Formats: sequence, structure tokens, C-alpha cells
Amino acid sequence: MRAPSHPGLNLETIVSRDGYYSIRVNRQWRILLRREGENHFTAIEVGSHAIYR
Repeated sequence: MRAPSHPGLNLETIVSRDGYYSIRVNRQWRILLRREGENHFTAIEVGSHAIYR
């Protein structure tokens, strides 16, 4: 990801899971990411807010 802090991504830390983040696709869908490096993330799952649990 070139600019993970870009405001359009709405990158958020998942507090309950160290090293995990989410980005907002739209009002319903989120992508759960695991940080692999400074600007390198792996997509883990796509789903609703329920993926945080």
C-alpha cells in the first residue's frame, strides 16, 4: 500500500488484535489486514463489522 494513512482508506487499528488493521470499503464492508512491514499489508478477510470479533 503506497499511502496507508490516506484518509480515503479509513485505516483503523484493531485494538483487540495486535498488528491487525481494517479499511472501509463502504458503509457495510470492511477488509481486515495484517501488517507485514511499514507499507506492506496482507488482506485476511472481507466482511462486515463482525470480522473484528
